[in-house]
Amino acid sequence: MRTSRRFAALALVVATAVAGCTTDDPSGSSSGSKGASVKPSVSVSSSAPKVSPVKLELDASDVRAESSWNAPRYSAQWPALPGSEKLSEALERQIQSWRRDYVGTYSGPRSGMTVVWEPVVNASGLYGIRLRHTVTAADSAATSTTLYGDGDSSFTSLQLIDDSQRAALVKELERQAVQVNGGGEPFEGATPEEVFTDVSFTPDGTLVAAVAEGTIGPMSAGQHYATVKNPERYLSDDGRRVREAAMKSPASSTSPAPSTSTTKPENAGKKTDCTKAKCIALTFDDGPGPYTNSILDTLEKKKARATFFTLGPAVQAAPATVRRMVKLGMGVGNHSWSHPQFTTLTDAQVTSEITRTADVLKKITGSDPVAVRPPYGAYTEATPRAGAPSVLWDIDTEDWKNRNADTTTKRVVDGAHPGAIVLMHDIHPSTAKAVPGIVDELQKQGYTLVTIDELIPSMTKDGVYSSAPTK
Repeated sequence: MRTSRRFAALALVVATAVAGCTTDDPSGSSSGSKGASVKPSVSVSSSAPKVSPVKLELDASDVRAESSWNAPRYSAQWPALPGSEKLSEALERQIQSWRRDYVGTYSGPRSGMTVVWEPVVNASGLYGIRLRHTVTAADSAATSTTLYGDGDSSFTSLQLIDDSQRAALVKELERQAVQVNGGGEPFEGATPEEVFTDVSFTPDGTLVAAVAEGTIGPMSAGQHYATVKNPERYLSDDGRRVREAAMKSPASSTSPAPSTSTTKPENAGKKTDCTKAKCIALTFDDGPGPYTNSILDTLEKKKARATFFTLGPAVQAAPATVRRMVKLGMGVGNHSWSHPQFTTLTDAQVTSEITRTADVLKKITGSDPVAVRPPYGAYTEATPRAGAPSVLWDIDTEDWKNRNADTTTKRVVDGAHPGAIVLMHDIHPSTAKAVPGIVDELQKQGYTLVTIDELIPSMTKDGVYSSAPTK
């Protein structure tokens, strides 16, 4: 019998089938098959499948983000899907539930929660979105859930499995997991609600599920991954619809990065010499998001430049906005993939956070990001740089907390000095509202608003900068 259980599933991407303990379903294919003619083949493995992303591009206005620097810190990203309000609402409810549980349980500056998302279905009017949820604390845990929906409804991973087949499939997974668990008796007692939190389909229609530690095996056995080839007999009507849509969903582009000429800035070659001009750098974190294009409109109109430190999932979802940044001569920086505190991660995890976003940015823009900004400014001298300079700030508007355009404007204007780096976030409407007045007042005082690489053209890959070096 089971002695422990973690009520969650580690995130799993749309993937190819994995090797493991495999069997044809002994019960055959006719009973409960609703017309299925091929026997399902069930397997369980401890190895994660390979990634096969699904393409989903959104307007930046449909990319959501929320964060708090107050302890316990958290950051969440998710999409608002056009024409699928029910699913969008379900995604937000899930994130808010995780946030409430986290804030009510954890405290202290080293606690952190991140939520990122990835599309697993985008076809036939159906979306599937996987939310990856990670808590970093004394008892750190990674969980996930995948939700689906169309224009009229939303449904969970569990609802993809026919109600009459759920218990039988759980029993089969428990039986298949014996070999992965090292032999012995099946680890029994899991419920369908615990097992089927993260279910998706590969491009060939194989069902893939991530099963939490301690669910169909002891905690010591780790994560389990289940695959079911020819899964029709186990699927509900919604499951069949999702499977068909998954098989039609466009794969994320694997084409080479565009040439730099594709996104060449309109004002290339017109860099400001900040040894002669009175320069200041506005920077915006956590986008692209709903207010990024409004801020870009203001900067373009007022002939000002800034640097945007972007998050990987948002970049991947809204590439057109990132290309617009480059076209307007803005700086594009790297703010990690999931917005964790680097000081709570291993060196390998920090490097992955940086390089994963850098790879997406280079694919979209043709260039490396100008610099890395560690989330929350959390770093030490030992924190990996992954070959890029680190840029902090010396004027903190605290726009994430005050959410007030006048307060944000006052903090910038009162703190302004030549060589300053200003921290703001392009995910808040109050910040977008403040930007026109900030730019007007700074330009009135004789400042030229520049990008980070204009302000500090001699940045080194291991350097850490809070402002421009004094002249």
